[in-house]
Amino acid sequence: MKYVPFVLALGLNISGCDAAKELGAQVAKSPDRAPTTLVFKPGYKMLVGDQPAPVFGSQECPPGDEGMRALMGPDPDEGKPICVVIAPDTKTVSATVGFPKGPSVETWTVERSGDRAMLRRADGSYLAAAK
Repeated sequence: MKYVPFVLALGLNISGCDAAKELGAQVAKSPDRAPTTLVFKPGYKMLVGDQPAPVFGSQECPPGDEGMRALMGPDPDEGKPICVVIAPDTKTVSATVGFPKGPSVETWTVERSGDRAMLRRADGSYLAAAK
């Protein structure tokens, strides 16, 4: 399973090959693919309401990918309780939002639709990544 991304990238580089596209779709829908845990690093900017703001969590930052750790060394945030972590079974998550007027702690509802996860604020608005 650890070679799947390499095989997928190799397959998609074959130009004009519908079989490669089908292979990519099959891998994406593979039932043995583990559910994704989303992690927002401290200071990640999100659109909260209509303004970009950094967000900070209170969950422990997980260790980085083995390949990245080998190349870059350990993540300095690893193990610190400053990440927003959304596991596959998470229903709500708390985060501190760094608004210009000062920080505010919010609880967001996690809504899922297939492989997508959306974060909804108490006022009903949705969060998005800031550009």
